[in-house]
Amino acid sequence: MQGLGNVGFHAARLLQEEDECLITGLLERDGALVNPEGLDIESIRNYIVEQGSIKGYPDATFVTDGMSVLEMDCDILIPAAMEAQITLVE
Repeated sequence: MQGLGNVGFHAARLLQEEDECLITGLLERDGALVNPEGLDIESIRNYIVEQGSIKGYPDATFVTDGMSVLEMDCDILIPAAMEAQITLVE
């Protein structure tokens, strides 16, 4: 998941709660969070509101180079923050 703003949060929450999707990576402006066992989207959102950042979130690994998380193996990639993030490499 790229971005936990309005679109990203609701998409991630619905996928997690209604479809039981395992969300393993979340990219934000200050880095990314990764947990192969799954991220708790509601908990992360609350942490961001309280702390102003994903840095220091206790239940995931913080990745400074957040863009690298876009290249992780996954079944579904949701670019919900910035446009033109997915490009063709020839």
